[in-house]
Amino acid sequence: PHGAADEKKAEDFAIGDTVTYQLTSKVPDMTGYNSYTFKFSDTLSKGLDLKEVLSVKVGDTVLKAGKTEANTYLPTYTTNNDGTHTLTLNFNDFYNLYKNRTGETITVVYTATLNKDAVIGMNPNTNKAVVEYSNDPTTGGTGTSEPSIVDVHTFNFTIFKYYLKGETQTGLANAEFELYKANEAGDAADTNAKINIVDEGNGVYRQATADEAKATDFTSAKIVSDADGKVLVKGLDAGTYYLRETKAPDGYNKLLSDIKVEIKPVYDKTTGKLTSYSVDYTYNGKTTNGAAITNKTDSPEVAVENKTGAQLPSTG
Repeated sequence: PHGAADEKKAEDFAIGDTVTYQLTSKVPDMTGYNSYTFKFSDTLSKGLDLKEVLSVKVGDTVLKAGKTEANTYLPTYTTNNDGTHTLTLNFNDFYNLYKNRTGETITVVYTATLNKDAVIGMNPNTNKAVVEYSNDPTTGGTGTSEPSIVDVHTFNFTIFKYYLKGETQTGLANAEFELYKANEAGDAADTNAKINIVDEGNGVYRQATADEAKATDFTSAKIVSDADGKVLVKGLDAGTYYLRETKAPDGYNKLLSDIKVEIKPVYDKTTGKLTSYSVDYTYNGKTTNGAAITNKTDSPEVAVENKTGAQLPSTG
């Protein structure tokens, strides 16, 4: 993943977000060759869809997509049997055009979209790039570089809606919620940034893709607790959100304010890879710090208690 000023081995996004990737290499020394094969091959996991190739350059020379013209590359994009996708960029007439430009930087920038098939949490949505290049001037043979692998992560948390029966937390069904991104200061829900939700069934909800949210027949689903009081919300970027209870189960009081939810990933400073993430949540001034999630099967939990009985408004 490549930002305006940095390059990373892993980064976090929401489902529907656009990820910008950059591939770089160098023009090799082609002494002894009469022709030369040079191509990038980049395999995206099922959770990533190619969006657009933004630019291809050799040094300061801008290349265009084409079949045979000077300073062109031939792009292909295929779907593999395992559901992954491979983007290949084959540089046309590489030897004749660039044999005298040894050492110049080759740069490809393209975008991909994190889709509804994205894996969640500690599971990475990977992107693996290699360079195929000529390695034998007598036979025309080619070799392949060591793969460069980067990860994209998207996160989740489980809402546990319950009431206390003695000391026992008993799940409550049919509580309804909405989720909002925080404002820029992070101290309140941005009412213009409600998260569009898709109900995947069986107590699983995810953030909608941009295309889904734009559809004329799209209506954001309500997040509704299951019979065990639990519901999984997935496909979220790291950052601060506000969980709003819009309807309490019959006989129980609706929460008086939003729950602040903070998704916090930790990346290794040396490898750049995700090592853990946690979810902290705050309600009515009390913050609960979530345990660090380090394996691929666990989900952080946000526990939400409902109570029965009269609730009196505060007075000045």
